[in-house]
Amino acid sequence: MASHKIPATQNSPLISSTRLSFGSRKEFGDTRDDAKDVGTLKSGKSYNFSGDVGGNDLDFFEFKLSNRNSFSAKLKNDSDGNQPIAITVLDSRGNAVKGSNGKFLFSNVKALKTFTLKDSKLAAGTYFLRVQSAQPRSKDEDYELSLSIGKSSDNSSSGSIGNAQSLGSISLGQTRTGLGSVSSNDPDFFKFDIGGTSRVVTRLTNNSFSQPIALTILDRSGNPVRKTNGSSLFVNVDDGETGSILAPTLSSGTYYLRFTSAEGSGERYSFSVQRSAATTPI
Repeated sequence: MASHKIPATQNSPLISSTRLSFGSRKEFGDTRDDAKDVGTLKSGKSYNFSGDVGGNDLDFFEFKLSNRNSFSAKLKNDSDGNQPIAITVLDSRGNAVKGSNGKFLFSNVKALKTFTLKDSKLAAGTYFLRVQSAQPRSKDEDYELSLSIGKSSDNSSSGSIGNAQSLGSISLGQTRTGLGSVSSNDPDFFKFDIGGTSRVVTRLTNNSFSQPIALTILDRSGNPVRKTNGSSLFVNVDDGETGSILAPTLSSGTYYLRFTSAEGSGERYSFSVQRSAATTPI
């Protein structure tokens, strides 16, 4: 199938979407000695917890990997005090763990945000996950946590075009939004449809710590959509910045958004897709 063509246009760690069912919030151990023992993680299963932290009230979780595997820890910060919550993966001695990319498995998650720590090659062994907030103990900040290895039962990640998350059919004047996180070997795909030739503007905001995130628009066969000058509908956005792709006359059909990071691990992003009337004659 021929691809569509359109006219060309110009850290270090702190010291001291499918909905999952987390249940009521609980208290967990404040130290590694009394950490919540999750046991050996099994591939395809999500281990979900709800808790709160603040000041000297930290939460620790102990888990084991029986062999080298991909690992993810997803934290949703439900703080109503506008406070960040930090998560850090520690080894059996309590030292911060570096992932396969050489960076610490750590994130400081802002209030009302969700972040997923990921490592594609975490070695077998015993680990601890530390959850903490600098807010005084009298102001506990709520969170939801999900741990998984291998292929997670959490479908919020879409690492191939075959399991792309659907944004549905976008009508004239409508905007679709979404968010996610990507690693060097774990891209995200989103699918959308348009029912007629349209002007489509896609915006990507890179919320990562240091790595650029690339966005490419693909046709239904998985090929990059090309402009008449031969260049693809593509943008590479540095951390903390927003970039956009303008397609003034995108043909009717099914399209995919592919988000990638060349070197990152758990690099966060948000995006929007807006459809309006075509602005250039076909």
